[in-house]
Amino acid sequence: MIPKLRALPVRIHICLGVLLAMALASLLAGVIAPHDPVTIDIKNTLAPMSWDYPFGTDQLGRCLLSRCLYAIRLTFGVALLIALLTIAVGSAIGVTAAYLGGLADQIVRIVSDASLSIPSMIFVILIVGFLGPGTENIILAILLAQWVWYARVARGLALRITSYGYVRAAKLSGTGPVGIIVWHIFPGLVTQMVTQFTLLIGSTALSLAGFSFLGLGVQPPSAELGLMISDGCELIQTHAWMMFWPSLTLIIPVACLNVIGDYFSDYWRSKQ
Repeated sequence: MIPKLRALPVRIHICLGVLLAMALASLLAGVIAPHDPVTIDIKNTLAPMSWDYPFGTDQLGRCLLSRCLYAIRLTFGVALLIALLTIAVGSAIGVTAAYLGGLADQIVRIVSDASLSIPSMIFVILIVGFLGPGTENIILAILLAQWVWYARVARGLALRITSYGYVRAAKLSGTGPVGIIVWHIFPGLVTQMVTQFTLLIGSTALSLAGFSFLGLGVQPPSAELGLMISDGCELIQTHAWMMFWPSLTLIIPVACLNVIGDYFSDYWRSKQ
């Protein structure tokens, strides 16, 4: 059950408005960005904020506002892709294991226990260290590190749902495993997984930016928030705007996503 838009608190309307505005700005970056995000202009190196460069420029003379607009698209676009894949893969494996039980369930439990015994950051670093840094490799590494937790969540919810009377009735009526999973078990996971998905986008964006900050994720000259924060770290005492603007661009949507996710989590918990 999803609450009506008018019934949502003011803070949720504000967060949704901020996210929508930032999403539109990033999608229209090619139109509204004042400069090319990767064009180097040595004459304007470390220029302060001005009408031509509202956020200033970096050590290569690149417009920070333009780079932030493109970086939103890259950082949160990749985070959205990872979150979708993580939820889809984790839910499918967890639900299937819970429904089939037996050997399939044991294998999933053993794999998940083994994976969760390794800190996710170490796991990602090991994978990227083996495959090499890059956007595709960091997507694969984060996906492999995160799907296990959501498989466990989906498995636990599916085990509870399969004990309900309507699921047993569907089995007795001759409905096949695929039909039961798709039409009777997955709908019971939707509310929980929507909340997890909202929170996952924000946490994944932070992870992606963190690994790019360390040089393990997106590589230069791409406009990515973690890379921009890393560049700004070296000059924070003399040119603080280089780190301030990309950090703010990362923090605001993550905070909004967390506020929305926490609200829906509390809302659906109160309806149970």
